[in-house]
Amino acid sequence: MDVNVLKIKEKHFPGSKPANDVEFSSDDKSHDPDYIPASDEACSDGVRECSFETETTVEQTTKSRHSKPYVVRSSNPPTGKRKWDKYSYCLYCSKKQAKLVRHLRRRHSTERLVAQAMAVPDREKKLKNRMWARIKNKGNHDHNKKVFRGEAADLIVRQRPQFDEKKGIEQFYPCPDCYGYFSKKTLRVHYNKHCTVRNPSARHVELSKRARMLLPMKHQTSIKLAEVISKMKQDEITLIAKNDVNILRVGQNELDRSNSFNKDARCREKMRTLAKVLKHARAKDPRMVYAADLVRAKSFDTVVKSVRVMSGYCEKTQTHETYSNALRVGLALGDLAVVVQNHYIMEESREKAQEVDEFLKLKDVIGGSELRLLLCDKEEKLDGVSRS
Repeated sequence: MDVNVLKIKEKHFPGSKPANDVEFSSDDKSHDPDYIPASDEACSDGVRECSFETETTVEQTTKSRHSKPYVVRSSNPPTGKRKWDKYSYCLYCSKKQAKLVRHLRRRHSTERLVAQAMAVPDREKKLKNRMWARIKNKGNHDHNKKVFRGEAADLIVRQRPQFDEKKGIEQFYPCPDCYGYFSKKTLRVHYNKHCTVRNPSARHVELSKRARMLLPMKHQTSIKLAEVISKMKQDEITLIAKNDVNILRVGQNELDRSNSFNKDARCREKMRTLAKVLKHARAKDPRMVYAADLVRAKSFDTVVKSVRVMSGYCEKTQTHETYSNALRVGLALGDLAVVVQNHYIMEESREKAQEVDEFLKLKDVIGGSELRLLLCDKEEKLDGVSRS
């Protein structure tokens, strides 16, 4: 382009910027009922409406710069100019958008929820903003489910952590009614005071349970097993259990085994016991990645050492501080070996199935109390043992 033409454009449009210099501008402040403006922010309704005049589409990159899932934090430093770079994911095309409402108006105006929001008169701003916010939360919720399944990296939350604050994805739960993601501390406050679509008949004590039920797992499970997992203590042990397919199979088999009133507690106990063994085994041997690695002959010594750590084994006195933990591990490992071996047989992996069989036969080849302690088959030994 001629230099003179550029000068003429700059003369008539002194505030114009090149097309490549695109600044992010979030419309969340006008469509988020929980949005709290900064103290130094002064903007009128007219300025907010100006954000809909130009569209900025953020291309969804296939390779994330973060290898592990992370929570999107605020990019505003304690001092300096504020950056308007907040984005959301579209419910219909799953694309990252800096100005979601305008994108919905232009690209998805025929969708039912979008058409309903557009039909609301402009004078009813609160109702209109609530409808836009619900569409935004649903789109972000669909994306966040991919994060928990390991298919995406960036977790989108309603109230982003501070610039220098680091939080893990396990610290955030979705609101069971509006689908916005909040931290554990602020979820109940939001639900009681700010959630505009709250179900008045829902019990408050079930809030955390209902929120955990919305979080997806890496592997598909039954509704009953998902309910059992939602009642577990949400820590590293539960995270290991629900991300390992063989531990989930052991839990499902425990639920299908009988109609006992305490089968849910037994299912949680066995799943958490196997997850604890796997956690300690990983600390001793980095090659122990999945629960199936525990029931191999070459991993037997590592499993024995892990069980000793769990039961508080003392080398001098050769006694266990908590003998019941070792008994639980023995029963759980027996169920795990059966599940893994059956899976290998169905896949016609004879070599892997043989490895599991050799693991089970070690109790007959090598004598000693350790092996009998680990692989006891009679549940009568658990009589009088309190179940967690």
